[in-house]
Amino acid sequence: MLTLNPELQEFDGWREAPEFLLCRRLSLGAMQCIDGKTVCVTSGTNFFASELIKTLLEKGCHVRTTVRDCQNLAKTQHLIEMQTQFNGQLELLEAEFIEPGAFDKVVEGCEYVFHTSFPSDHPYHSPDVATLGTKHLFDSVAKHKGQVKKVIITSSFACICGFADGEVPGGGRAVFNEEDWNSTSTKDHRPFLYVKVCAERAAWASVEEHKIPMVVLCPTHELSPPLPASPDGSWKMPWMYIKAMLEGGIVDIDFPIIDNRDLAVAHIKAAELTGVSNERIIVSHAHKFPPSWVMSKMQEMFPDIELGKPDPPQYQEPTPFLDNSKMRDLLGVELRPVEETLRDTCQSFIDKGMAKPVPKGQDLSRNPPLVTGVKPPSLGGHHYTTINL
Repeated sequence: MLTLNPELQEFDGWREAPEFLLCRRLSLGAMQCIDGKTVCVTSGTNFFASELIKTLLEKGCHVRTTVRDCQNLAKTQHLIEMQTQFNGQLELLEAEFIEPGAFDKVVEGCEYVFHTSFPSDHPYHSPDVATLGTKHLFDSVAKHKGQVKKVIITSSFACICGFADGEVPGGGRAVFNEEDWNSTSTKDHRPFLYVKVCAERAAWASVEEHKIPMVVLCPTHELSPPLPASPDGSWKMPWMYIKAMLEGGIVDIDFPIIDNRDLAVAHIKAAELTGVSNERIIVSHAHKFPPSWVMSKMQEMFPDIELGKPDPPQYQEPTPFLDNSKMRDLLGVELRPVEETLRDTCQSFIDKGMAKPVPKGQDLSRNPPLVTGVKPPSLGGHHYTTINL
C-alpha cells in the first residue's frame, strides 16, 4: 500500500490555523440534509454524473437521471447495475433536452436539481443548442418553483480560463478566481470551450429571469476511478493523459486536478447549505501539476511499469494556478491528496483493462499507436496530441 507523502497533502497550510477554521465554520450557515430526498441528475451517463448519482444513492436519495437512450447499454449498463444495487432508488428517464418541456416530468417532485453537463457527444453540439438546452431546464424548474429548492450547475473551469497563449487572471491577480471569465474561446477558436461558456451564461440569464436559487461549480480536470467498466468514445482529456502515461506515452501539459469523489461532495454541500446561493465556486486543487511531477508520483506507486518521458524532461514542482478559497470557505470542502487520486485512478484503469501498462524495461519505441490522434515521439514512446481544457 502506498504511503502518501504528508508534505504534499496540503499546499496551503495556513488554512488550518484555528482562527481560520473558526471563521470558516461560522460562514457555512444552516444546512438541510439531503439524505433521503428526491433529486434530479441530468446527463446520467457522463463520468462525473455517475459518481454523483452513486454518492446520492449511498445517502438514501431517490434519484431521477436523464439519458438519451435507455437501450444503449454501452452507456447505461453501469446505471442499470446501480438500479439493482439500490433497489427502487434510481430511475432512468429518456429526455431530449433540445425539446421544450423535456425536463418537466424529470424535475417534478424533486427538491434539488443537479445539471451536470451539456452532452458533448450530441450531434447538434453548438453554442445555440447548449444555450437552448440550459434554458429548457430552467423553464421546467420554474414550473415547479414551489418544490425545487436549488439548482446546482456543473460548469467548468474552462468558463473561467480559456488557456490561450498570454491569457492572465484579471485585476492584476497572480491566480485565476471566480471573477474571471473565458473571453478567448470563440466559435472558431476552441469552440468546445466556447460552448461551455455559453451554457453557463445561459444559466445565469435564466436565474435572473426566473429567480431560482442556483450554485455554479467550476471543476478543473476531473480524475477518479471511472464507474463504467469501459469508456465510450467521449474520454475526458485528463483520463486520456493518465492512459497515455501508463502506456508509455509522452504528455506535455501541466494541468490542475479535482477528484470526482470530492466534486460530488462539493455538489451535495452546495445543495445542502441554505446560505450558499447564486454563487460561482471553483472546485479544484489550487496548483497545476507538471507531467514530470505526475509521472514521478506514478513511478513511485507502480515501480514495475515503464512510463514514458515527460516533456520537458526536467523535474518541476506544482505551481499556483487558481484560488479555491470559496470552495473551502463557503462549502467547507477539503480535498483528498492528489497522490491518492492518481493512485486510485491508475489502479482502476489497470484493473478494468482500460490501460495496458508497459512492463519495466520494455522498449517503448516498439509499441503501436495507442489512441486516435497520436504522432511519433522524438524521445521514444508515443506523443499524445493534447488539448487544454
